[in-house]
Amino acid sequence: MRVAFHTYPKKWQSIRGLLALRRHGHRYWAGHALRRGVECCGLETITGLYDEPTDAAVSVIWGWKQSNVISACQQGGRQLLVLERGFIQPRHTWISLTWNGLNGRGHFPTSNDNGARWRQHFATRLQPWRTSPGDYVLLIGQVPGDAALHGACIETWLNETAKKLLDLGHRVRFRPHPLHRLPCPAGAEYSTSSLIEDLGRADRCVVYNSTTAVEAVLAGVPAVVYDIGSVAWPMASHDVAQELVRPDRTAWCHDLACRQWRASELKDGSAWRFAVQEGLRLGAT
Repeated sequence: MRVAFHTYPKKWQSIRGLLALRRHGHRYWAGHALRRGVECCGLETITGLYDEPTDAAVSVIWGWKQSNVISACQQGGRQLLVLERGFIQPRHTWISLTWNGLNGRGHFPTSNDNGARWRQHFATRLQPWRTSPGDYVLLIGQVPGDAALHGACIETWLNETAKKLLDLGHRVRFRPHPLHRLPCPAGAEYSTSSLIEDLGRADRCVVYNSTTAVEAVLAGVPAVVYDIGSVAWPMASHDVAQELVRPDRTAWCHDLACRQWRASELKDGSAWRFAVQEGLRLGAT
């Protein structure tokens, strides 16, 4: 079985490619580390050009932007492995591996270690569910046009959702994405505090599909998630008019720990072996 790595920048051997490496080096080192791990497992790997499909059994991409590669895999019945930042902070030190979709739209293997990995790396992150009322509803912004939105207009959603919350009698605090500070929805307050501070006084956290919902759920703040693309979807309600939910997070946390890996685990083959053998079982040995 061949695995094609489309994780190199466009024209990566040119000056333009070298400049791209400076901006997006984390994508390169993640793909490079996983490539070494796949080779450690005895599989053949090839360098796939950016957004140019191959006939490899598995194609590896970063994010959900290479439409030609994505379409070729979907139409040809081949597997697509999507790399992205992890879900638990510090996100830049972890890499997630998802089959055939981005984040919650893809397939993740389930944990089979009774929570050992969770306890090793993340157990201190989980706080009890908050049951006392907070001061406001925390509404989370995202970057317009981001691939995770799958075409949704985040500005429209924010304005409509803020109005619903205000009509329900809630005080609304808007937290913009740090990379794109959208205008504050009418009637909401604009946050300039840290996320920890914002969550500390929040009654609930409302997102379209932002990864912030994961941090809210781990902090014990009930979440409202509107799109299945969020990995916090199973732990949340899905409309601001619905009652809040506080489900058992045990199995979800155990699975979450097995959805993100360190560079060393990509490189030594651990991540690949788990993703394949415990997930889609593509036949890698």
